[in-house]
Amino acid sequence: EKTLTESVNNSTTLQNDDELVSASLPANTTWLLEAYIRYVAAVDASGDMKYLWTYPAGAIAETQGASMTNTADSGNAAPYLDGGGAVAFGIATTQRVSLLRGTVDIEGTAGALTLQWAQNAAVAQNYSIGGYGWLMLRRVADI
Repeated sequence: EKTLTESVNNSTTLQNDDELVSASLPANTTWLLEAYIRYVAAVDASGDMKYLWTYPAGAIAETQGASMTNTADSGNAAPYLDGGGAVAFGIATTQRVSLLRGTVDIEGTAGALTLQWAQNAAVAQNYSIGGYGWLMLRRVADI
């Protein structure tokens, strides 16, 4: 569970979230992933946000989620596909949430799954991911 609010200001450099990270996942396993993320812009929402998953070498992650589209307040189902780079999504000056779902295959090397995030375009104000979010993984197979 995410209990702390973290902020990024005027930066497009992806940073590890301090709490939305898993314990070490065993090699040769498949996991279902769900993440609930609360986010907000302080004043100006024009920069949008982006996220990326990091994981051990050889792993494959694919997620999809509902969130705001870039700079608009409507649903977005843009997928994160392994190797596809960071996914941008919209942000607003009122609290928003995104629910991400997908799978993670940990092949060959054990290790943690970590959410990274940043502003999609640098804006000189705080963009924050707040408390009450969570990351849940459920082991579904050995591969």
